[in-house]
Amino acid sequence: MHVPPLEKLIQLVNIFNVSLDYLVMDQPMDESPIRNEVLFKRFKLLEFFDD
Repeated sequence: MHVPPLEKLIQLVNIFNVSLDYLVMDQPMDESPIRNEVLFKRFKLLEFFDD
């Protein structure tokens, strides 16, 4: 499994305006904390990529 460097995770946290816990924990939230829905949909597509 690929683990991105911490610097990249921090960039994603800032881009998506979410917490690091939200990015790295495998727990869905009741509602999306991401305000930009286009970015959120693109982020969700990453789940389908192979390692």
